[in-house]
Amino acid sequence: MFSGYLDVEKGVKELYYLFVESLDRFNTDPIMIYLAGGPGCTSMLGAFVLHGPCVVDDDSYFFDNPYSWN
Repeated sequence: MFSGYLDVEKGVKELYYLFVESLDRFNTDPIMIYLAGGPGCTSMLGAFVLHGPCVVDDDSYFFDNPYSWN
């Protein structure tokens, strides 16, 4: 996993990204971009609850997601 910020407008706006490499053929698998969110909901919800490489349970523990998109 890699994360950081991309400049949209130099010094004014930035976009946060979370990059997760493919667990299979990272050299040849295509890159997918997942965008979601809005007021009260963030893309991190999808990353850690729906289809990210790990899932957070009710006790805030992380475990591997067998149905991840990566």
